[in-house]
Amino acid sequence: MEAAPEFEIEGRRLTEFLEWAGRELGRPIVYATPEAELAAAEVVLSGSITGLTPEEALAAVLATTRLRRAERDGALVIEVESAAN
Repeated sequence: MEAAPEFEIEGRRLTEFLEWAGRELGRPIVYATPEAELAAAEVVLSGSITGLTPEEALAAVLATTRLRRAERDGALVIEVESAAN
């Protein structure tokens, strides 16, 4: 994972980043609901993940959104964070 190619997030959609992260981590990305997929498609990222592993980058990027990840059956499931969380 440390030798993963860099991914420039500036101006990219969250869905693109998630596809990259899933590939680098060897796990498929699954959206829990159509709402989660739409929310991810609407997010345009800014900043940089330079120097972060794919796992660290995924945690850092999702922390800036209303989306969270769960792990089920080897997949990374993207969910909309509920108001109760």
